[in-house]
Amino acid sequence: VPPHYFAVKREIEQWAESQRTFITRDEYGELCIKHTVTDHNEQERLLRFLHDLGVALNFDDPTGPYQLGETNVLDPAWVTDAVYRVITNPKLTEDRGVFRRDDVGTLLPDPKRFPADTHGFVIDLMRKFELCFDFPDSAGDRFLVPERLPKDEPNVGWQPEESPESLNFRVAYNVLPPGLVCRFIVKMHNHLTFPDPTRKVAQTYWRDGAVLQVHGNRCLVRGSVEESRIYIQVQGDEATRREALSLIREKLADIHRTIKELQATEMIPVPNQPGVVIDYATVLENIREEIDRFIPPGGRAVGAKSLIARVDTEQRLSGYALNGTGTSFETGFAVHGARRWSRTGLESPDKGADDQELPDRVDFGIITMKDEEYQAVELRFEPLRRIRGRKQPYLFGQVPTPQGEKSVLITRCLEQGQKAAQQCANNMIQEGKVRWILLVGIAGAFPAEEYSLGDVLLASRVYDFAVTAAVEGKAPEQNPGGDRVHPDVAYLLKELPGLTCQKELGEWQGPAMVSMPKPKVLVPEKPSDKAFYGDKAWRLKVQKGLRANFPADREPRPPLNRIVPVGTSNVLVKDSEVAKEWLSVARAVGHVEMELGGVQEAAAQENIPVLSVRGISDVVGFRRSSAWTEFACQTAAAFARALIGSGLIDPARE
Repeated sequence: VPPHYFAVKREIEQWAESQRTFITRDEYGELCIKHTVTDHNEQERLLRFLHDLGVALNFDDPTGPYQLGETNVLDPAWVTDAVYRVITNPKLTEDRGVFRRDDVGTLLPDPKRFPADTHGFVIDLMRKFELCFDFPDSAGDRFLVPERLPKDEPNVGWQPEESPESLNFRVAYNVLPPGLVCRFIVKMHNHLTFPDPTRKVAQTYWRDGAVLQVHGNRCLVRGSVEESRIYIQVQGDEATRREALSLIREKLADIHRTIKELQATEMIPVPNQPGVVIDYATVLENIREEIDRFIPPGGRAVGAKSLIARVDTEQRLSGYALNGTGTSFETGFAVHGARRWSRTGLESPDKGADDQELPDRVDFGIITMKDEEYQAVELRFEPLRRIRGRKQPYLFGQVPTPQGEKSVLITRCLEQGQKAAQQCANNMIQEGKVRWILLVGIAGAFPAEEYSLGDVLLASRVYDFAVTAAVEGKAPEQNPGGDRVHPDVAYLLKELPGLTCQKELGEWQGPAMVSMPKPKVLVPEKPSDKAFYGDKAWRLKVQKGLRANFPADREPRPPLNRIVPVGTSNVLVKDSEVAKEWLSVARAVGHVEMELGGVQEAAAQENIPVLSVRGISDVVGFRRSSAWTEFACQTAAAFARALIGSGLIDPARE
């Protein structure tokens, strides 16, 4: 570690000893420069070290929905103290876990330790760590803390587990952490069915469970700490019940991965056999051994294939090799002692897939950055197998198209910015010999009436704002570089708006492809509302664009795909003044992101087409719900899957 890192560390520790609780990002930058740490990337690396050591906590995720990047906490106990005081305040229990932004001053009554300008930071910390969520129609003003909900379970209409009229599932744990179900409720809050707001009783969610609406199905999820189990029941259309169950399993799996030593075992209750429940992994093992009919303990004979087909989607079934010839499969759960299915059958988790080699040539390479982007893409391209490349790991799969099966290689950048993206793309090009690259993820949009939150934008031209002109005596000026897209991408974009091509994409924005409902936006009546930011003209423009896309008298329309120029740089743009500066030199720019410039640079050397597929998670000038991050990831991934499967791109065509 360079010696000047320790000089920064010592001075920050001295500030903490002098009872300073926070330092701003600018103060940190000035301190680094004072001790000759001038490179931005080096400053970020040092900040990670300081965070890991507990010297200065930083919870920054530049593309996330929480505004945490400007504040570095010098007193780690302050964080837990603030959150603990909010969650344990008796008023929160009286109000059944509901509080408003203006209530934080009451919940944190010590203004010296918790001044008003830290209240938003505390709320965002609670949201980030899945302790609360904001109601979808509250514009970030009204929140719910599930841990303060009543424990009493209301009568929500559970059916017997053995009932064939519903799809039933269990997850058994070595120990069920008391807060796990609360975190699940936060993750799935966009699927909650809310009671009448005029009534005090929360009839559809309680501390250990909730009623959800997923793909038109009524889903009941209940946790029992005493039994160390979670019970799941899906009631509704048999054609979509498995998709709903799959989403619930996926969200639980996300939580499992964050809890060390947690052992979770999936279980299938057998229809028409009361009390008979079979380990999910056992059913797969019987399939491997080509034993379809078997007798579970205490029950009658069941069919392994029919039992698996009852709970899993077609995508998962295609990876099980029920006929003995399949590709890799993983349940997505951290199941204790579980095995996975591969070309050679079930095998232990510590061997097999990582030893696979990359094929000689791959049709499509997909690059993502955020965890949510990567997971959304992964779910759309199952079944997949993991491949350990020499320089980075990949997921590899096959997609049926009108021209036959096409191969897909998926990876992600570990860090944001063009440099990391260029290296990631270089590795994929060298190792995977990809013919086309799709950059799939989220972006921020400038206000417009033609598109908005949740829509998918395809880049028709790339403006690179990484270059700034600094002239003596003048303010820095933007000097955007960049160029037109690859001719093959331009050809595709000319075709794509046609009705025939749109029909070939299918219902990519429907519930079968996008696994969550579109969040609602309540557009404030006054431009001066705190949900908007920027000067008056910019606020009016934002409000006009949102009203055009989210009219108050209609349900949200399905997501659209539009073709719009993009601005790329190493700067996260959530500042209306920066947006106006960019538009002054490149007025056609409609959305902004941070990786495309690097990917384009790597691909240009090998003449490889690059298509940017970005779901809009932000509109610069509007403080939106955190749900838009996940929804935009879902729409971008769904569109990318539909586009590849449509055959509109044929990488083999010269």
